[in-house]
Amino acid sequence: MRDEYAGYSDWKQWRDFGALSASDTRYFRRELQSLMPLTGKQVLEVGFGNGAFLSFARSEGAEVQGTEAIPGLIATARKAGFEVGRSKALLGARKNAGRFDAVVAFDVIEHMDKDELVDFFSAVHMVLKPGGTFIARFPNGHSPFGRFYQYGDITHKTVISGRLIDHLAALTGFSVIEVRNPRTQFLDNPLLRAVQVLQRGLRNLVEIVLGYTYYNRRLPLDLNLTAHLVKKRRTAA
Repeated sequence: MRDEYAGYSDWKQWRDFGALSASDTRYFRRELQSLMPLTGKQVLEVGFGNGAFLSFARSEGAEVQGTEAIPGLIATARKAGFEVGRSKALLGARKNAGRFDAVVAFDVIEHMDKDELVDFFSAVHMVLKPGGTFIARFPNGHSPFGRFYQYGDITHKTVISGRLIDHLAALTGFSVIEVRNPRTQFLDNPLLRAVQVLQRGLRNLVEIVLGYTYYNRRLPLDLNLTAHLVKKRRTAA
């Protein structure tokens, strides 16, 4: 059977494991603003890739763990002092039930087929504390612009939209807080930042016009979407 992840790190040009830029830090803080501060929180990253989020979470005081499908990345992360392993070892272990305050998966769930997605969401639900947060970013399946990422990687299996997230959440015990465009990584250069602000304004106008024309609501159209889910708390009988 072909290993579709052979040479994946080289293709992605991942170097300097765990490097965390200033823009990365700003992005993660904005994306996880509902969880901040992370000090003392138990956080699991699924599919940690080149380790930027692991470094961010550790720098913010979280007790962070990670999973990966690529053995070489697991070995590299362990050398960097992170507690990491295979997904099944962490997500499938009953000892981890109700352990984590948050699970994050950046650019991961599009690598799964639909049966895997249901099992994965169920496993994430199991390891989260009641009221715990699950944040996932993925190519935008209901935007023509999401095709650039979705079909640019041979390991991507499923096109995911906000509606599919709603269905997965309903099947696996999550409440959907929001499914939206990812937070903008604003640049340091004031002139370029001003251009970004104008671009965001134009994007927002296009989303409003097209969304209300066809769906009677605004529809996010960025290349990626971010889903923010929460594990439902049990209600008293």
